[in-house]
Amino acid sequence: MDKTGDVLSHICAVMNSLSPSEKAIATYVLDHPSDVATMTVRELAAGTGTSPASVSRFARTLDYRTYSDMRLALGISISRASGEEKATGGKVTLDDVEGSIKYVLSHKVKELSQTASLIDSDDFSEVVNLLHNANLVLIAGVGNSISMGVNAAFKLSQVGVRAFCPSTTDAMVSAATSLKENDILLVISTSGYSKRLVNIFDSAEDSNTPIIMITDNPDTPLAKRATYIIRAISRDQAITGTEVAFSHSSINFVIELLFLFLTSCWDDPVEFNRIISKNLLGDRQYS
Repeated sequence: MDKTGDVLSHICAVMNSLSPSEKAIATYVLDHPSDVATMTVRELAAGTGTSPASVSRFARTLDYRTYSDMRLALGISISRASGEEKATGGKVTLDDVEGSIKYVLSHKVKELSQTASLIDSDDFSEVVNLLHNANLVLIAGVGNSISMGVNAAFKLSQVGVRAFCPSTTDAMVSAATSLKENDILLVISTSGYSKRLVNIFDSAEDSNTPIIMITDNPDTPLAKRATYIIRAISRDQAITGTEVAFSHSSINFVIELLFLFLTSCWDDPVEFNRIISKNLLGDRQYS
């Protein structure tokens, strides 16, 4: 983790894996980042009803050596924050619709900017080549990630990749048993913590199938089993103050990047894009 990076984004990514006391601290930090940036260990412990030891442990969970290191990084994050966040007091409210929209937009811009900054050029090139040369791409996810998987399958199919995303996780588990070495498993999971994906990973590993994972949390046991990881930053919890995950902005950004780079893999990109446009426009009822 980048020790001078966005502390709030990292907290959002690991929230579901925290202990109850760490989760209380995380929620407080998300709700009062400016206050925490000037609080001592004891003050934060008192404000969250936890102990100084729990606060120190929380900082280490985020990969900081000490609480002081975490607080410094938090201060840097705050200094980079846009004025829109301050305009609404850091929340979405009907009392200030215009300010709230700017506040959400500032988070969305950060999601995409941070996602782009974390992409490793060499790994991304290998991922694109793997997808381009794959015999078949099975896309898997759980819950609302399935809709993104269907979208990804459609976009990849547009660039000549044989990709499909079953409509249920059970169907994904079944399809994974037929994976081959020259296939690809593409997993979409913001949290990276779904037990229902374990069997799918098992099948891919049994068949020596490369696993590409799009996730916001590269430190989960599942993510560590992936061949390649593409980070897709989510700031949902910073926006809503809850654990509800709703955003697909950064995941869709990654999928669109893969789509655009895959178009460049064709011998004649201009002709290929002409074919794509013709097929899509051919569905119009009226010209």
